[in-house]
Amino acid sequence: MNKKKNNLRPLKAKLDIYPLSTYEKREFYQIKTQKGNFIKISAEVKILLDLMDGTRTTKEIADIINKRYNVNITPLYIEEILQTRLIPNGLVVSNKAISKSSSSKISIRIPLVRSNNLKWIGNYSSFLFDSKVAVILTIISIIILSLYFYKFGMKVNPPLKEKIKIE
Repeated sequence: MNKKKNNLRPLKAKLDIYPLSTYEKREFYQIKTQKGNFIKISAEVKILLDLMDGTRTTKEIADIINKRYNVNITPLYIEEILQTRLIPNGLVVSNKAISKSSSSKISIRIPLVRSNNLKWIGNYSSFLFDSKVAVILTIISIIILSLYFYKFGMKVNPPLKEKIKIE
């Protein structure tokens, strides 16, 4: 179970990070989230966020922090911070396991139809997916199709009977 959790590769959201001047002795930063909220974080959390680029696992991030700052942080502690603080506040957009063998990290999405243009269809046709309505429509469709094939369907001609002449 721990092995699976250590494969998490958190990706920091696109954030605007500003140094925050305070009267405290510690260094703090202010983050403007995509929702427009401001969050105050410590320098340690900023270091953690800077290491979350989507390519490093939580184990690799813990190893880097432990080596640089001579501390003892476990991957489990980083995952706890992810789940309780960073993800709920929108500071991390992805924490899914990414396989190292994936061939390409580039993907292009081109919308063929905008969903806003199709909302009205859903509003007017949603009743069709009710189970009672769907059963009734299916029965009516079968009756109409069978009448159509009965009236206009292919007529099967009986095989030609050739008269055999005996000489």
